Amino acid sequence: MKYKLKNLIKNLILSVSVVLIGCGNPLSSENDIFIDWDMRLPIDENGYYHLTLDTEKWQTIHRVSGSVTDGIDVVDLYKVNWKSNLYMASYSNSDGEINNMIAPIKTMKGDTLKLTAYYESGFKTFGIVLE
Repeated sequence: MKYKLKNLIKNLILSVSVVLIGCGNPLSSENDIFIDWDMRLPIDENGYYHLTLDTEKWQTIHRVSGSVTDGIDVVDLYKVNWKSNLYMASYSNSDGEINNMIAPIKTMKGDTLKLTAYYESGFKTFGIVLE
């Protein structure tokens, strides 16, 4: 009986401690996440970026990226999904840097690539005029 009472008290203290301390997700929407986008392209007055295609080659490779922080430190393992209307390859890494490789081909000259980054708290769409 004394052993059961001791275990009950220990479990009760442990349970109350867990409730009081909590087990929050450090990347939950309660924390501020800041993404500094870097398209590495000139931008016009309408908010469109401009990528000049290399017409001497079939593809023009270009990297767009950004940095993820919590306002103080770099945030690693922050997931960003990319989507494009022109079907480009994409990836993200775990060093606080997010990247997307775009590789439009020369027959896309004159098109506008719409690139959207989806992340935990929303999304951002970029328009890139292919010149």
